[in-house]
Amino acid sequence: MASVAAADEERRDRIVSHMNRAHTRELAHYLRHFAGASSRDASNPSLRDLTLQGMRIRAAGNDYAIPFAPPLDN
Repeated sequence: MASVAAADEERRDRIVSHMNRAHTRELAHYLRHFAGASSRDASNPSLRDLTLQGMRIRAAGNDYAIPFAPPLDN
């Protein structure tokens, strides 16, 4: 039986993979809106991590932390 932590990690990995495969346009929009990135700086984004506190997106060689306000519960 998988532990809760392992199940959470699998869920996170599945979401990250889906976002990178199907929603790069939306990731770029998040960077432009929440991080103030330019269109150029937000190009070719990749979701790197996702937690209850926020997400980390990499684009144009830079990492951006986008916090959730308020943080998620689960």
